[in-house]
Amino acid sequence: ALLLGYFFTSAVVGYYALGNRVLAMPMNVIGSSIGQVFFPRATQAQRVGELSKVSLDMFERLLAIGLVPVILIAFVAPDLFALVFGERWWTAGQYTRWMSLWLLFVFVSSPLSTVYYVKERQRDGLIVNLMMFGFRLLAIVIGGIKGDALFTIALFGITGAVLWIFNGIYILCLAGVPIRQTFSTILKHIIRGIPYLLLPL
Repeated sequence: ALLLGYFFTSAVVGYYALGNRVLAMPMNVIGSSIGQVFFPRATQAQRVGELSKVSLDMFERLLAIGLVPVILIAFVAPDLFALVFGERWWTAGQYTRWMSLWLLFVFVSSPLSTVYYVKERQRDGLIVNLMMFGFRLLAIVIGGIKGDALFTIALFGITGAVLWIFNGIYILCLAGVPIRQTFSTILKHIIRGIPYLLLPL
């Protein structure tokens, strides 16, 4: 928000803040609660050699909860924001569209991040988080220099989505889940969500 305020107007910051709050707030409440429950389960699963099963099961459940609503919001966000908040907030809906995939994978991967502690790989977690921070910072700076607010939010959202997908896959790898199985799980839920796209279309 501070960088957006530096490069653009306060209106851009307001659009970003509203879009972020509408999506992130409910996801953070649910995700943090799930994360608190997952940590002791993961610790116990590590002791008995079932961490991979428990982690993949949690990943799949979170993906099933978040994927369809986020896809629907991404499709209708501008019109939905204009309807609920007024026409002048249509742009906030556009921003939300570009942030939706990033926030979905924050929701899916964040509760699993306790695996870094369970596996005693906090150093890896620090490196991944520094990398995500650096690349997202760079995305805003590049967009700010270009001077296009929507491009900046789109680049920020896409960069965040790619990095959080990587984070989730890496966490599952630490837990012992094969990469192929992770991708097949994601693909399976995307295919299941396709019929729901017919509604907004």
